[in-house]
Order: sequence, then C-alpha cells, then structure tokens
Amino acid sequence: MPRPDNKTAILGLPWRCGPQQITAAWLAAGSRLTASRLFHLAEIIAVSAIFFWMAWIATPMLVTGGPRLFPLGLTLLTIIYVAYVSPVLIHRETLTSRGIGPAADLFIRKDNLAEAGRIFGAGTLGGIVLILSGGYLLGYGPWFDFSSQTFFLRFFLYFPSAFFQDGLFFSFFLRRWQAVCQPAEAGAVSWPRSGVVGKLRATDPGWLAIVANTLVFSLYHLPNRPVMGLALILGIVWGRIFSRRPNVLAAALGHAVLGTVLHLCCKVSTKVGSAYASGHKGFYAVLCPFLESLISGRFQW
Repeated sequence: MPRPDNKTAILGLPWRCGPQQITAAWLAAGSRLTASRLFHLAEIIAVSAIFFWMAWIATPMLVTGGPRLFPLGLTLLTIIYVAYVSPVLIHRETLTSRGIGPAADLFIRKDNLAEAGRIFGAGTLGGIVLILSGGYLLGYGPWFDFSSQTFFLRFFLYFPSAFFQDGLFFSFFLRRWQAVCQPAEAGAVSWPRSGVVGKLRATDPGWLAIVANTLVFSLYHLPNRPVMGLALILGIVWGRIFSRRPNVLAAALGHAVLGTVLHLCCKVSTKVGSAYASGHKGFYAVLCPFLESLISGRFQW
C-alpha cells in the first residue's frame, strides 16, 4: 500500500485526491494559521497594554491615593488569564512546556530542575561577571558596601518580581511568539477548537521568536536604560535556555541574583515606568508598606 505524501498527511486529506482538493485544504490551513497568529499576537499586545498602563498611569495613582479596586482587580484578572485561562483553557499547553510542575509539587518542575539549574546557573555567573566588569568600566558603585543580610533580604524581595517576569515572558510570551513566528508548514498551533495539530515543539529554539520576545522584554523596562540594555542580553540568553530547558524556578532564581547584584553592587535602580522617571516608590512597595521597617533604608525599592 502506498504511503501518503507529506501534504496529505499533514492536512488529513485522503491519500488520493486531486489538485483542487489539495489547494483548498492548503488555503483553509493557511487561513487557520493566520487566525492563530493574530490571536497569539493579540494576547501579547493586550497584556502589554495593561502592563504599560499599570506602570505609567496606575502606579502614580496608587502612590498618591493608596490601593484602588480597579487597578488591583485588573492586575488580578490579568494574572489569572496569563497563568490559567490562556495556557490551560484556550491553548491546552502542558505544564512541562511552560516550565512549571503540578500543584502537588507547588508548581515546581522537578524533572529537569537540576539540569536547568546548572545551565541557568552558568548563565548567572556569566551575567555577574558582565555586570561587575561593566560597572567598573562605567564607574558605577561603590561595590560591596552591604552586609550578607542586606543581600539576602534584597534577593528575597526581588525574587517575586523575577518569578513574575520570567513566568510572563518565558512561560507565556515566548510560547505566543513561537506561534506567531512559526513556519507556514507547521500548521496552526493551538487555535481554539481549530482541529489543526501543529508541529511546534517546546524545545524548538525559534530564534525569531526569542529576539521578538527580548525586544518586548527590554521595552518593559523603560525608561531605565542600564536595565534595558541588560534585559536585551538576559532575554536572548534566558530565552535560548528556556526554549530547551523550560523551568521557571531555575530562570527566576538566576534572574533574582542578577537583579540583586546589579542593584546592590553597582547601585543601579531596578525601577521601571513612572517609578523610575519620577523617583517615587514602585507598585510592589505601595502594596507592601509593612516591609518598610524591615528594609530600614538599606536600599531603594
């Protein structure tokens, strides 16, 4: 019995069909692929619009007027959409492809944690060398005028932000960009109820997707130019590692170490948006004022 060719196998057509059937099927698949790309891109744009509104408009309102229901509610709904509605209900993505584990393991992916930790750890060491050498050449500092207690306090306070950023950009956005940038022959990926089975794998590096994701990652740190520059490097390296070894915890731990070193060793602010432009405290500080006495002026936040 003859084997089906690639086109009919991918499209699910009968083995024997005419050119008109093949053409119609390819057009239908192309239409679904376009719809899939637009849907994934719309998710990126919508979530990013909410972030920039929060960073530039809502945060100053929270600083002057205290917590308000609408910004906090919108933030919570966005987190629910990014963490559950989109990847689980709409795109049916696996936990492993997102770099997280089951709820029983506190959403920590353990099967590749050691390997991912080793690779992200190597990237973190390289990043520390880059930060310290760059800080020395550019005259940042003074360095190391803090205690180990201050370092670990800053690390643990920065970790939730790093975890959120890596979960958003590498567990969510990178998957969306991979779908947007996939080759046409891969088929539409996870368009709701399309019935099209895509060939995209979580381990495909997808350099175009990584670069696009990195550019957005850098823009999220406006107008903090030093951090934007580092975000370009971190986005490429972390995106490359995550595409092959998806693990949000390993990525966030390395990210938090780099942010802590940058802030405490080189005295570079990690604030973004209006908090950096005007000097007021950020969204995190407004929501957690009870930590003020613990920090006791040892660093900006």
